[in-house]
Amino acid sequence: ADMKDDAKIFSVLSALEKSNSGRVDSLHEFQWAAIQKFVKKLISDDSAPLIIRAPTGSGKSLVFYTCTALMKVLKPGLNDTFAFITFPTRALNSQQFSEMVRFFYFLNKEGIEISLGMYMGQAGDAAVKPLDPSAYSDGDQIGLIESCPECSCKKIIVKKPHSERMLPVCQDCKAEFSNIFLSNRETQRFCPNVLIGTPDKIVNALTHDVYSHTVFGAPSVKCKKCGSHKGLCWKDQKDEIIKCKVCGNENDREKCMSRSTPCFVVFDEVHTLSGTSGNLLSHFLSLLQVVSRNYGNKEKFWYLGASATIANQTELLHNLTGYPEDSMEVFPEKNDFEKYFP
Repeated sequence: ADMKDDAKIFSVLSALEKSNSGRVDSLHEFQWAAIQKFVKKLISDDSAPLIIRAPTGSGKSLVFYTCTALMKVLKPGLNDTFAFITFPTRALNSQQFSEMVRFFYFLNKEGIEISLGMYMGQAGDAAVKPLDPSAYSDGDQIGLIESCPECSCKKIIVKKPHSERMLPVCQDCKAEFSNIFLSNRETQRFCPNVLIGTPDKIVNALTHDVYSHTVFGAPSVKCKKCGSHKGLCWKDQKDEIIKCKVCGNENDREKCMSRSTPCFVVFDEVHTLSGTSGNLLSHFLSLLQVVSRNYGNKEKFWYLGASATIANQTELLHNLTGYPEDSMEVFPEKNDFEKYFP
């Protein structure tokens, strides 16, 4: 890494420290060592999967949050949606999303432009429907974000610049979180850099909904006014001027062309991805690569798994990604496990 990369890495670590101020004094040795492992893989362009093993509650999530941010700053050329972080349950997705909001807020304050979107469930699901923009008005409280990263206020409310956007705002200090997208519809429209979601939602979107392909690499027109994406699958796809479906702004198709570059998939609790669900997800990952390549994305795909078990993670990652087990790196290795977790 050169000096510019060093400065970027420092900025990510500074945001990490600020987002955990008063809660975590320092990184565990295994967390720092795992982050360094990932940085070395990025610098050497080694995309073979990395597996992080650590006991429950030891801070594995912090490792892949940081690795995702580092990928954004160390790999130039990543555009729109590039990372999918999957958790096996909706409750875990919601909890971790709130944690990542804090980190991403301070990343942006450090000058690292990175956005985050929630992506889970179907529109009619009882647990998901309340997160749709149509269910909110200006001033309504949002329960998904636990507290304001700036002032710790527990009341985050909605500001609606238009009908398709729920902009989270702190009621007390008025901090706005313009890089946070709370609903499936917003996520598909605005293509945030990082998606948090359940594997089944991502699979369903890729295989059943062409309008979601904006996050999977399909060419789209990015509105100069509101930043939303309109996939080129509508009847006006060949027109020179494309009207934004969100704000109505008229955009030059050639000048405003954009596409996501999906290339990083994180599996938390990778040991749960076995049996039928693991088999189906492996087909999705293969299809994701094929679709992405057909849309013109040339980025390598990178995979990071996390687990509290010390059993067959490499076998599962092999079944999911196709990488040979002997090409994967497991950290800590079995012989070193007690060094980090005595």
